[in-house]
Amino acid sequence: METNDNNKKKTYLLIGIVLILIIIGILLAYFLLGKKTVTLPTTPETPSFPTSNNGQTSNTNQPKGPGGQTPGSSTNPALKDALVQLTSAPVSGYGLSLKDGIYAVRYADSATGNIFEIQPDGSAMTRLSNTTIPKSEEAYFSQNGDTVVLRRVADDAETIESFDAAITANSGNSGEGGLKGSFLAQNITAMSVSPQSDAVFYVRTLEGGAEGVLMSPNTSQKKQIFLSPLREWLTTWPNEDVITLTTKPSAKAPGFLYFLNPKTGVLRKMFGGQSGFTNIVSPKADKILYANGADRMFNFNIFSLTTRETTYLTVRTMPEKCVWSGEPDTLYCGVPQLMPTGDYPDGWYQGKFSFSDDIWRVNTKDGIADLIMTLGTSNDGIDFINPELSDNNQYLLFTDKKTGFLWALDLVLLKKNQESQ
Repeated sequence: METNDNNKKKTYLLIGIVLILIIIGILLAYFLLGKKTVTLPTTPETPSFPTSNNGQTSNTNQPKGPGGQTPGSSTNPALKDALVQLTSAPVSGYGLSLKDGIYAVRYADSATGNIFEIQPDGSAMTRLSNTTIPKSEEAYFSQNGDTVVLRRVADDAETIESFDAAITANSGNSGEGGLKGSFLAQNITAMSVSPQSDAVFYVRTLEGGAEGVLMSPNTSQKKQIFLSPLREWLTTWPNEDVITLTTKPSAKAPGFLYFLNPKTGVLRKMFGGQSGFTNIVSPKADKILYANGADRMFNFNIFSLTTRETTYLTVRTMPEKCVWSGEPDTLYCGVPQLMPTGDYPDGWYQGKFSFSDDIWRVNTKDGIADLIMTLGTSNDGIDFINPELSDNNQYLLFTDKKTGFLWALDLVLLKKNQESQ
């Protein structure tokens, strides 16, 4: 009996030891393996858009800038001496004019609609108008800056209002004038001003589509020169003989560019058929800078209407971020340091993502680009939009899409700074 009791004790002891070892093993696995990070395999992105750690695509195929640096890597403060933030509040639009040999910038404050004037170097800021047109979203200035069209969404959150006005002087001591004008037809969806500022073209939605109307500023003279069953259009006026009309861009539908002759009303289809199609036309209307984005891909090129040839550019950006220069075969563009994958241009238009840009000079003949200036890091940079270049190619103005602030870059001073380094 004693032997059996001993065997039972040994058996119980062995079972107990095994149980303890199992418990210890479980605890060790919990504390050691439970905290271990498991890396799951990721789905590879499209080869031409390598994905970075923050979910954005890096322009790794961009050409190198000065010193072999890629966009965003230049931190030399000397390059920023020529860059001036002109406003600390959002603007709805601006115009660069030349009077008595001096350039001046007139802009509309987005919150109030008040009109201000400032020098490109940030000096001599003056309020010209104290007329309040709240929440103005767009402002179109004439070439001399004396007239402006302010556009806003009415209080019903549906109707688009456009106020066509002359900037009037004040005979009093305040120096502030006002806006004298009248409201145009409601629901104007797109507008462009002639290069000589003697006419305005606008597109207005109708029951069965849209009409295009030619008008003289601050007059009642209007003439319909365009009619379409499509309702949504974008328009520019690159030279006196050509008004451009582009179907509203979307990654979900093909887009087309048309030329409209403002004198004869003749409409010609010029280019397109690509999804996400957006463009800007050269001042001579002989070249088209265009982008298209389909299947989350993105292309950025120049098409010559003269030779029917395409120039493939070494940078990728949106045409809205570029301006044609008076220098031969030259563009200035804001080029994103990183580009999120997504539907172009829809995601950017809708504010689903934004960019941090650098400024590049692009040769439209060979497609080669040179880095001019870095505007910040990928986290705190400027989303460059609405650029305008002075006739002497000295001042490059633009707004930041993120904040609505207005900026100016003195290209002549910038070049001197770079040469003195």
